[in-house]
Amino acid sequence: MEQIDLGVAWSLEQKRQGRGVYVHCAHGHGRSNVVLCAVLISVGAANSIQEVQHLLSNRADHQC
Repeated sequence: MEQIDLGVAWSLEQKRQGRGVYVHCAHGHGRSNVVLCAVLISVGAANSIQEVQHLLSNRADHQC
């Protein structure tokens, strides 16, 4: 949990400074998805994991 909190805090600080954040996975263990979900909930883009899943699946459909 501490690493997720640190990832979210770092991401939000980058956003506050006007920088973009690229979330990616180095080893395929799913941590990047957890951090991305937590960031999206933290900024109010979604209120639940289900909303994040819906948001991301819609984005993936439009980018293919």
